[in-house]
Amino acid sequence: MIGKFNIDGIDAYERFGVFISDAGLVSLLQYPPLKKVDSNDWPEEDGEEFDLSEPTLDTKTVQVKFASHKANRFGAFLAAMSDTGYHDFEVPAIARTFRLRLSSQQAMTHYPRAEAFTLQLSDDFPLRGYSYVAPETSITRTSGYELDGRDLGQYGVTILEGSLAEVLKSPAVKQNLLQNLQRENGAIYDGEYVAFQTKEVKLKCSLRAHTFDEFWRNYNALLYDLTRPDERLLFVEYTGYEYPCYYKSCSSSQFLFTHGKIWWVFDLTLVFTSFRVEGEEYLLASEDDMLIITEDGESAIDLSEYD
Repeated sequence: MIGKFNIDGIDAYERFGVFISDAGLVSLLQYPPLKKVDSNDWPEEDGEEFDLSEPTLDTKTVQVKFASHKANRFGAFLAAMSDTGYHDFEVPAIARTFRLRLSSQQAMTHYPRAEAFTLQLSDDFPLRGYSYVAPETSITRTSGYELDGRDLGQYGVTILEGSLAEVLKSPAVKQNLLQNLQRENGAIYDGEYVAFQTKEVKLKCSLRAHTFDEFWRNYNALLYDLTRPDERLLFVEYTGYEYPCYYKSCSSSQFLFTHGKIWWVFDLTLVFTSFRVEGEEYLLASEDDMLIITEDGESAIDLSEYD
């Protein structure tokens, strides 16, 4: 375990007998959420109008699982964690250093010769010292999803099963004026128009790379591109539509690296700022006794034959 996790340049296992469990790395990778965005909600219009002129990332709070092969060393490790606010967590195996602060302890399990515990840590420095470098991947594969005209496959991202259903689902309807009188059955509803709310879409993704230089390059570029000023446009090949949206948050579920293969599985939550289900229009019959099946009239049946 020596050499796998350093805190402020000190080998944590050699000093405290502490190491980060494999599952503990997963949460460290999730992107920070976006800070709340101001908006105007117009009752007669689909979605909302968001001020995305200067989107900013919030603090990332993660649950990191640790273990120790040396019982009763937890106190010494926690004392070192709390001597100052911030500490550098270096994980050489993934070529990454995280600057974190201790927030709280979430769990603790004590064994005769070992301990396992979970700490809640906060990262207040998203994209700290980062200068943008365009994504570049050795895994050439199109995803069928484009972010502002760039296929997500260029980041090494594959869109996983379940994402399309998230895109296609309908948002909730905005409620118009509703009067529910105590002494009358039912209610009186203003049904002159129907407008839809915004909706959150969870894209299930995996980001793959062959080296950590490639992985971190594309990992950072994707977060940077997601949080550029103004709305993003997500093009979905299956529907042929571009959807105005913005990045909201991320959750991380799996992180594997072995023999030159790196695989991170995560969910991106996007807010579709305006969405209306597009579909064909149907008419029962036209004035010339033609039953119109589709809006363009290509599938028409002459009803006069059945008189």
